[in-house]
Amino acid sequence: MAKFFFEYGDTVIQRYQQLNFWFAEYDLDLYSVVDRLIQRMCQEDRVASLAVLQKNCVEGKAWSWITGYVQHLLWQNGLVGNESEITHKRVLSDEELSAVRSLLAKRLDHDEIKDSLLNTSNLLSYIFAWRDIDGGPHNIAVWVKKVSQSDEGLLQLLMRLRGRGVSSAKGKYLSLNLTQLGEFLGDKEVIEQRLARIEAGGQYPEVITEIRASQAHARF
Repeated sequence: MAKFFFEYGDTVIQRYQQLNFWFAEYDLDLYSVVDRLIQRMCQEDRVASLAVLQKNCVEGKAWSWITGYVQHLLWQNGLVGNESEITHKRVLSDEELSAVRSLLAKRLDHDEIKDSLLNTSNLLSYIFAWRDIDGGPHNIAVWVKKVSQSDEGLLQLLMRLRGRGVSSAKGKYLSLNLTQLGEFLGDKEVIEQRLARIEAGGQYPEVITEIRASQAHARF
């Protein structure tokens, strides 16, 4: 049963987002469902279950969902983030999770995945999960530099890195915080200068308008 999510988790999320652009993955709480399934498997045969989990993380088609799930496990164990769950709620030991993390980090650095990232609808959350699994922002920054060499590539990247938000004053909105993304994008002023040059040249006016609006939302 757990294997279903490692194969089709991305498809499930995409279907919901097609129906509702503002759908948030945490609304389904799939991670908790998979936690319980894996815990049950481990009670029956822990060694075999861990081998299956590693295989699913390396071979499962839903690599974006898998990345988010392993980040969830890292937070659960306190290996990233500020807090950890009570010990009995942890699915894996630190040692077991470190083995999964190492295998997945190698997979995420494959060109097959990196070449598909700009087509994902949850790139913002994905790159933070990738950073946590990889142990730092270096590989993400290298990828960002490559895809943003052209003006078109930069704009496409920034559009994908907008986050969804909601407030009582503004309702639903998209925001783009270049400061928050600095560890991946580099110097904010360099990005701003490129945007200003593109804007002054009259290129991609509709995209620039959307990016500027998203930047404004991030200031409030």
